[in-house]
Amino acid sequence: MSMIQIDYSKMGASEMAAGIAAGRYSSLEITSALIERLKQMQSSTRAVAIPLYEKALKQAAAADEAVRRGEKLGPLHGVPVTVKENIDVEGSPSTWGISHLTEPAVRDDASVNLLRQAGAVIVAKTNVMQLLTGFESDNPVYGKVSNPWDLTRTPGGSSGGEGAAVAFGGSPLGIGSDIGGSIRVPAHFCGVHGLKPTPGRIPASLPRGVYHVRPEAGAMFSLGPLARSTEDVHLAMRVLASRQKEYPLERPGQSELELRVGIVLSDGIVEAHPAILRLLREASSALEARGIQVVPFTLPEPEHMIQTFYGLMTADGGQGMKLTLGDSPTAPHIAGVLASQGFPPAKRWLITKLLGFSGQKALAKLIVSQIGAKTEPQYQKLTMQREAHREQFIRTMDSTNVDVLLCPSFVTTAPPHGGTKMISFEGAYVSLPNYLSLPAGTLSLSTVRPEEALARKANPKDKAAAALADLERSSAGLPVSVQIVGRPFREDQVLLLMQTLENLFKTREDYPVLAKCRP
Repeated sequence: MSMIQIDYSKMGASEMAAGIAAGRYSSLEITSALIERLKQMQSSTRAVAIPLYEKALKQAAAADEAVRRGEKLGPLHGVPVTVKENIDVEGSPSTWGISHLTEPAVRDDASVNLLRQAGAVIVAKTNVMQLLTGFESDNPVYGKVSNPWDLTRTPGGSSGGEGAAVAFGGSPLGIGSDIGGSIRVPAHFCGVHGLKPTPGRIPASLPRGVYHVRPEAGAMFSLGPLARSTEDVHLAMRVLASRQKEYPLERPGQSELELRVGIVLSDGIVEAHPAILRLLREASSALEARGIQVVPFTLPEPEHMIQTFYGLMTADGGQGMKLTLGDSPTAPHIAGVLASQGFPPAKRWLITKLLGFSGQKALAKLIVSQIGAKTEPQYQKLTMQREAHREQFIRTMDSTNVDVLLCPSFVTTAPPHGGTKMISFEGAYVSLPNYLSLPAGTLSLSTVRPEEALARKANPKDKAAAALADLERSSAGLPVSVQIVGRPFREDQVLLLMQTLENLFKTREDYPVLAKCRP
């Protein structure tokens, strides 16, 4: 083993696994170093919810012994990884940020079991947004998570602790969950990569003590990896993904030159941050220079799809959230969500009108008018609309002969803590892949330039645009990403385009590297 001091925080999971298997690195040494890294960031970020350090060190030592004995090794043998707090790890609770859900899990989640079978060492469970509902990460059990790029900002939600840990180099690979952007938003805010696979692609056990995820909402749910390289995202998928015989992640001979890419610059509702639009155009030009065909793509009926999405997500009027919460303290954001879902129809109608008059038309039309309890016939109508939209979307991809889409990951960059309250509507970009059950990857490729932080025009008649312009004034230097959306179970094409773009951008000076927990 080399006596040269190695900074393991900069090393990816694939390199770690290869080095451990070859005897160049020690799992115990790597795990010890990353545990110290997690401890270093904890006081400023609160990224870790449940440290599993003692067990991890024992597992790492055992992993080194297995190497010395010449045993057959898994693809993640001895590699320290983290998992989101809501995912069961034997012997630890999965609280979802709720004070009374303290019963330790008696077995690992199906995904965690696959990680262990591959030889991974679970070092910690990472912090979340309470109920996994929202684009920040804050709860009364573990506290509020800060973004290591700028501690005054959120790392996103609900997998915010995971995004922060990976971004700072405390973990080379993490597993999050995503029902409306909860993997991809933290990846975008924290300058890392994340993949939301097709629902069901990665097996997951049923949650314990949770009642607010209705079956149709659950059908939009995915577990998926976060990492600092596409290679590591791909490695995680090889370990975790099911149905690989039917839908293989590796297709020998498949070339990125065969892909036809549809580019979406706008959902027609809210424009993305100027830096994101610039990055999309640069990515499009780079792909075309590589010989890949890029064509414009218009989202079919985005407003109607978003209305149905929020209608489905709030169909029980917040009763499941209340049942899950019980007498637990609630995060401020959750209290607001519960209050809005409980509006009687007459009050909701009035609030919708007032919001429209005050310049918040998207919030009024697309969200507030749709939330609240539904009758069973209304709920069934929404599920039928979703199926119709899925079929329509695939037909549109077919008619334009598009394999994957290139679009914004989110409407803006990481806002200050509490700043998501100012964003009345975050655009269709992040929620449509969930609604349509499509795989989607977020790929961080650049940072905001000073002039781009001031480029959004603030229209006083449009409160959403004014709020975004205000949030973005101090966004220079923050990471930005693009999103790649694929067809159902075609994660191989999403990963192929992610790898292609990463190769084209990773040598640029503005490519996001390790965050530094700056104040």
